[in-house]
Amino acid sequence: MPSPLKYLIIMAPFLGVASCDSKKKPSREDRRSENDFFNGSTATETLDTLQNELNRGETELLRKFAVDTIPWQKWDSAILEKARVRQTPILLYVASGLSEDSRSVAVELCERKAIRDALMNESVCAVADIQVNPELGILVHHLNDEINQPTSFPTLVWMTHEGSPIAWLPISRASGRKLDAVINNSSAMVNDIWKSDSRYTVSHSRMDNGRRQARFDSPSLVGDDSSRMQIFRTGTRGLSALYSEFDRNIDHTGGLIPTSTLELLSLGVPHPALTTQVRTKCSLAVKEVARQLISEALRDQLTGSYFYARRNADWSLPIFSMNLKTQANLARFFLNGGTITNNNEMISEGKNLLKVIENDWLARPRSYIAPLSNPDRDGSFIIDGDTLKKVLSESEIELASLAFSLKPNGNISATADPLGIFYQKNTLRRNMPLPRIASRLNQSEEAVSTQLEQIRKKLLAHRKEVTEFLSEPLIAAETFARVVRAQISGANALSDDAILAKALNNAFLIRKSYVHPSEGLSLFPVASHFIPARSKDYSLCALAALELYQATLDAQWLQWSTTLMDEALEKLSRNELPLRELPKSDAIIPLAIHNRNMIFSDSSLGTSHHILLQLGTLTGAERFNDMADLIAKDLSRLAQTSPVNHSDFIISCARGDSPLVAILQGRESAEGKTLLKTLNSPKFSPYISIRGGNTPTLLKELPQIPELSENASVALFRDNKLLGSATNPKDLDRLLSAEISRKE
Repeated sequence: MPSPLKYLIIMAPFLGVASCDSKKKPSREDRRSENDFFNGSTATETLDTLQNELNRGETELLRKFAVDTIPWQKWDSAILEKARVRQTPILLYVASGLSEDSRSVAVELCERKAIRDALMNESVCAVADIQVNPELGILVHHLNDEINQPTSFPTLVWMTHEGSPIAWLPISRASGRKLDAVINNSSAMVNDIWKSDSRYTVSHSRMDNGRRQARFDSPSLVGDDSSRMQIFRTGTRGLSALYSEFDRNIDHTGGLIPTSTLELLSLGVPHPALTTQVRTKCSLAVKEVARQLISEALRDQLTGSYFYARRNADWSLPIFSMNLKTQANLARFFLNGGTITNNNEMISEGKNLLKVIENDWLARPRSYIAPLSNPDRDGSFIIDGDTLKKVLSESEIELASLAFSLKPNGNISATADPLGIFYQKNTLRRNMPLPRIASRLNQSEEAVSTQLEQIRKKLLAHRKEVTEFLSEPLIAAETFARVVRAQISGANALSDDAILAKALNNAFLIRKSYVHPSEGLSLFPVASHFIPARSKDYSLCALAALELYQATLDAQWLQWSTTLMDEALEKLSRNELPLRELPKSDAIIPLAIHNRNMIFSDSSLGTSHHILLQLGTLTGAERFNDMADLIAKDLSRLAQTSPVNHSDFIISCARGDSPLVAILQGRESAEGKTLLKTLNSPKFSPYISIRGGNTPTLLKELPQIPELSENASVALFRDNKLLGSATNPKDLDRLLSAEISRKE
């Protein structure tokens, strides 16, 4: 629904005509009294009593706002009362640390007196960081979609003292007179309707918010009984058709790297139930997109990390911010996809990225890095000839030009830069392999590698000299869980127990640092800020714990996974509806948002379905199966028509309506470890649930389980029936392939 501002603009002429027909025109004072929502009461506080509170902000980005002249308020439960006692709207500035504009626009708001005064003298001004309140990022996505605008940060949202949005305005990339115009016009319109008819503004916004809540609650609960395996097959075919070597724009979420889509395409490669043509297309897409990711400018060739988004259809001109979540998602994709497609380059890149995560992201620690100064300044991420001459010697320039595909007239295409802003400038790429560079220069590979390391250090030092960065030390629970899952994939792909040990250590760290003894799971480490965990935190931590159980068969991880999802069901379920994003008691905006769409990389409902389905299969607990079925019913119709936006849900649907359960016995032996490695291979693990022969009490009892034996073996079940068993990897591979492809 459009905002009330839209309604007022449309209705104004008719309201004017109606007033002319009235026999007795009420006085201005009478009209104000009739339209005043606060009629009969007076404001008990004034706006000039507010002080800037952001020195107590949870994140580094929020604390940057503490120096501003605008009295920014914290986004917490007190904000509604502050607006009520002052009888003014709330102006919420929704920011993201990954967007340079989130801070630069705020600085400009404070510097431009005309804008600053209009904001701070008419509203209670607050700032929210979507790292602290990720549900606000989802809300902004939906609000901007209602006015046919892309999701961007910062976005201004005017609200009533009840928390209902009145109007909203994305202001990313706005500056100077354009910023003056859009802010002043929007602010004036909100203030005019508030002062002239606060009753209409409050009641209509409340009604509009109610309609929005209804859309969030149940867009698709009127049933679709499609089987989960059919959803998977349909979705994978649709995804494979999206790829062609002439069109690399396969993601539709504002430039985010489509790791969920790529993971789904990887699953389609080995699936025996898909046609050879579909499997070939999936394989081609996985390997070609991975090659471009590794060689193009979306990879920071100086640090080995990946930028989180791109500005255009190809990956030659990315948005120069990085986050840990992107590194973990890509490491997992490279390792799993490389194993499935037998691509050594992908596996090697995944291994290198795990090292980058450990040495550059966790050692400090950092959850994201974003430039505060101009990222397009020469020497930051864009390189021109003057920068090269200033930083490197002539021989180093020759080598750098070959290694990073630099050209005298620039390597940024007209497609990526149609206005010629970056004419004769370069981004760093690695399209030429090291042996070819050595051959061109008539040098050894070792000598070239040593020189390249010196060049990398010089360019990186210059970047740090000319660029100011914002680095956030707080790592969210769901991001840490993604790191654990990437390390588990590394341990499986590389048969490396040392990597598995690191995954175990990080999982223990989550249990120790992110869990409050009485309050439960926290968004951030409880020693710094306890903030109730969101739906995605619960689901991804539970998934990481379950994958550790399946990699080690240590029952403590299955127990913790079950505990987390029981807590999530207790805090996030409501009235037979899918899990919402945050506990009701913590919801400042009275909206129970359910994240169905792939916003900011994946759907929290899809991820919840994934873990609930597995726990329900392993434990037989009705509470898990019932919620998984409810989510599947909610998402299935949407997944049929929009597979890209629901790839995480479709991945869980790969297990089918009657999931396969593999029981390993004798795992302590060398043969048992080999069988467990086969079960955890990304070729099979998405389609089965793995459990040990020594059954913990919380697992579902299955009939016909062979007698516990010292010899290693795997028994495969579906619908409580024994399908077969295997004692060596070759027979196990044959058995799993046959049962996965069998129609249910």
